[in-house]
Amino acid sequence: YPTIAFSCRKAGSAMTELHTQGGSDASTQHVVGIIYGHNLAKELFPFEFSSEDPKFNCTGLATGPNWTSRSCCLTLFINNRLVDCPMLRKAIEAVYSSVLPRNQHPWVYLALELDPITIDVNVHPTKMEVQFLHEELIAQRVQEAVMARLREHGGARTFDTKIPLLGENSAAGSRAKDAARDSGALQGQTTLTGEAAAKISQESKPAYLNPVRVRTDHRQMSLASVWREPQTDAGGATKPVPKLTTEETAQRQAAFTEAQKLTSICDLKETCALAGDTELSKRLNQSVYVGPATGDLVLLQCGAVLCLVNLVVLARECAYQRLLRMFGGVGNLVLKTPLPLQDLLKQGILDPGSGYDPSKHVDTDVDALAARLAALLTEQQEMLHEYFMFSFADGMLIAFPNALGITSDAGLCLDGLPLFLVRLCAEIDWGEEKACLDGLCRKIAAFCVEVLTPTCDNDPEESMASAAAQLNEIVEAGEFEDVALAAAARAKRPRTTGRNAMQELRWLHEAVRSDGQCKWPATFAKDGTVLDLVSLDQLYRIFERC
Repeated sequence: YPTIAFSCRKAGSAMTELHTQGGSDASTQHVVGIIYGHNLAKELFPFEFSSEDPKFNCTGLATGPNWTSRSCCLTLFINNRLVDCPMLRKAIEAVYSSVLPRNQHPWVYLALELDPITIDVNVHPTKMEVQFLHEELIAQRVQEAVMARLREHGGARTFDTKIPLLGENSAAGSRAKDAARDSGALQGQTTLTGEAAAKISQESKPAYLNPVRVRTDHRQMSLASVWREPQTDAGGATKPVPKLTTEETAQRQAAFTEAQKLTSICDLKETCALAGDTELSKRLNQSVYVGPATGDLVLLQCGAVLCLVNLVVLARECAYQRLLRMFGGVGNLVLKTPLPLQDLLKQGILDPGSGYDPSKHVDTDVDALAARLAALLTEQQEMLHEYFMFSFADGMLIAFPNALGITSDAGLCLDGLPLFLVRLCAEIDWGEEKACLDGLCRKIAAFCVEVLTPTCDNDPEESMASAAAQLNEIVEAGEFEDVALAAAARAKRPRTTGRNAMQELRWLHEAVRSDGQCKWPATFAKDGTVLDLVSLDQLYRIFERC
């Protein structure tokens, strides 16, 4: 009853502890400011909702994202009686869980008008807790009303910052600048309000961002996550893709639109959608890279769970689905120096991975076979260019698809390019449309992941022999007195698998996570591709008990 004036004082005391003015102009928000403080009252926004089925009316006040508390404060009145309802409390907390930081809660005042017949007051001995008919449905309607209003007030956050007056100590002024800068860096947008009413204490410590903090939020980014060293030893295998003219862009857009209408592509995308797991997809698309385990396995933090993930399998599926989504408009990587197609195919045939054995295939004419495979790719070059952005000209390979959408050639290893072209010719069913397009997407996805995957030592004995030879050379050069000291120094060096293995795996995960649209198959959680190691929430409970 905000229009009624109240005065509260302790028994035997003449001093008033609390006084409200009342009157016809008084509002609930004004009374809240008197009781809880004006800092809270100015952060409140009103909301209301009414329904006929079930019949109820709802009015209230709630704080926006600028105000938080260590505990959820829900002041609930039902038919003008102060009560508690666990169902409504959970519904309100669920609304703010995605808006406020962890362990921070809102302040909400809620007034419900229900049919007294539908209310059960005999739930708690003190009559403070009640239940009522259609409790879940009413809680859902209230939740939707608060959520709708919260969206309107959640676009920006405002911080009250006390600005020092002119002539104040320069150190205090620098602290104010540091505090304002840090607030802006953390929140993205800062609005300075309030007046310069007090001086900043000389003993106050400026707030500094921790540059070595461990990020567990996938939305937080650092400079290291977007900066990649240029490739030096390979001399830059690719070059920037030339910009398209307006006419070329329109043609490419028309080709993309037409390609997306193919029945085969629609069927393949529908298959991926049906096999996808919503919860698993959300976890992986918001994952945070922790570190590598082996050449294929990495540790990812998915929410509150630490997972061991086969990143190569994950990246192949991501590249495959991206090729389907971008079918007809996927980007490409242009080679700085075009490569002769027939020579590449000949090199791919001679690769041990192709199955060719000179001792067993004596009658095979490698040059003729390479020419036949080159003719096959040349015959299909129009389709490969229109749908996958392959580029062939005068028997030269100019560009190949960029299935993962990477923006730099740093860390790319194109040693598998010849064998990839051979597999395109030999393992694709060029006669049936759906099987052909599916096979091409699979092969291209596997190759684009392979060029970013660190290589492993295939022969451990050979690696050990080469390491021993290197140690002997170091000792003979006089850098160390004996092999033991040289081996100890070598052991202290960071071990990597392939060239910049740790960095390559990080970029591979960044390419997968930045896509954000993959629907990961539910089988990944069952076949060992994604393995939950430990729940951090459970660990925290164990630490609290200890």
